Amino acid sequence: VVGELDLVLRAKLPSGAPLAVLGEVSARLTRNEVDELLRSARLLAPAFAPAELRVLVSGSQCNRDARDLIRSEGAAAEFSNGRSR
Repeated sequence: VVGELDLVLRAKLPSGAPLAVLGEVSARLTRNEVDELLRSARLLAPAFAPAELRVLVSGSQCNRDARDLIRSEGAAAEFSNGRSR
């Protein structure tokens, strides 16, 4: 089952290669929200093929467990305080 997605974006990289971005936006990101997004991305990847699939999370706060999962999975993060991961 795919969870709710806050962002679904299809684009092309400067090289012309297709790109898809799936995202979650939450004031306080938790590990569960990040994990659900990553599971959804894995399930949806075939639907976006051959696009490169990237995962983005955004919010104002993020707990340590969520940050660790973002890093370990190679996802991108942008926080309203200007910090990026």
